[in-house]
Amino acid sequence: MVATLNLFLDLKTESGLLLAFRTIKFCLVMSLKNYLFILPFLCFISGYLLIGNIVQKKTFITPSIVGKQVLKAASILSDANLNMRILHKKEELDLPDGTILSQTPKSGHTIKQNQSVFVVMSQKPPRTPAPRFVGKKLKTILQDVSKKNIRNRSYFFNSKHPTNSCIAQYPSPATLLKQNNVITYIAKEDKRCVLLPDFKGKSLQRVTDFLNRYNITIEITYSSKYAWDRSEETGNEIIIDQRPLAGSIVRFDNQNPITIHLKV
Repeated sequence: MVATLNLFLDLKTESGLLLAFRTIKFCLVMSLKNYLFILPFLCFISGYLLIGNIVQKKTFITPSIVGKQVLKAASILSDANLNMRILHKKEELDLPDGTILSQTPKSGHTIKQNQSVFVVMSQKPPRTPAPRFVGKKLKTILQDVSKKNIRNRSYFFNSKHPTNSCIAQYPSPATLLKQNNVITYIAKEDKRCVLLPDFKGKSLQRVTDFLNRYNITIEITYSSKYAWDRSEETGNEIIIDQRPLAGSIVRFDNQNPITIHLKV
């Protein structure tokens, strides 16, 4: 009887423990189910951090490409596993086509592999035909070249043409400019002092042709031989006197031309 009772107690105790264990297990499982939705996010974050640490890109100093030609710059960036992106092309007269003017990020800043470097590069302006400057005043020429982005170099020469007027140009009008350069030749006031030649004994036609080249005013006085009958004038009359006298110092001035008196 006592043995039977002890066996019953033992079974009862074992069943109670088993029931308690199962109850605890059930509670734990139910608690975990309430937080299972967090598990995918935890896995994603863990994987992202793990992969980032494994394949993390190293940072280094951005190379300098300003002032280099575009092909050379592309080669430098390619060797560093960087890309080049052209943001803008700027017209520059003094630089060859494809010269790098600026870069972003700038040289010395950090950058990672496979990132892009944005650049601004130069290009030549379109070729324009040379304007016609001959006959224009220097002031007008300077205004025209400024508007058309043309570089002008002027040379001054003594001339009978109006002062500060263009007497020639290179290249000729309508010629396409290679580097937007043009040369103009400008007349300047001729104020040279010279000795007046001796015209006595020379033909009137020959002397007048000579003086007309220098914008000199000529006044002719005829002797008594031609005073009443001018029909015999041929241009071959001989000069017998002149004023100013031969050997006088005179100054050529386009603004105030001199006058020479000849007597035949």
